[in-house]
Amino acid sequence: MESKGFTIIELIIVVFIIIVLSVIVVANYEWGGYELELGQSAQQLVGDLQWAREKSISSGDKSYGVCLETQTSTYILFEDKDNDLKYDASQDILLERVRLRENILVTKLDIGVSTPTANIVFVPPEPLVRINTDKTYVYITLWSQKSNATTAVFVHWSGLVEIK
Repeated sequence: MESKGFTIIELIIVVFIIIVLSVIVVANYEWGGYELELGQSAQQLVGDLQWAREKSISSGDKSYGVCLETQTSTYILFEDKDNDLKYDASQDILLERVRLRENILVTKLDIGVSTPTANIVFVPPEPLVRINTDKTYVYITLWSQKSNATTAVFVHWSGLVEIK
């Protein structure tokens, strides 16, 4: 006698394969979301650095900067009122405290050596880029707590800002 259907074993195997593939797709979708948040945070930081540079150029005589600290999910946009090339809450004007995307941290600031704080200040009229007063570059490492991935934003004294 010839049967024209599927056996229960064949159906269980097909359902099992579909479940396994679904789990893989969902896991990759979630992982990709974390990677996207990391990229968006890096783009946001680059955009704020470019904003500070443009603000310095358009003001003609005011310096603007970004202050970052390690192990935080925020950074500060400021006007450097006292022209000391670093953020000082009692002397400078805090323009905005920017929060990175959820679960993204600044984990490392490298100016040739690791440092807990980096001040990137744009001094008009060119503007000149000053990194911790006299350094030539800074690598800012952003880390996603969810995916454990990192990305770096590179800032050079010449004004080059890029995501590595």
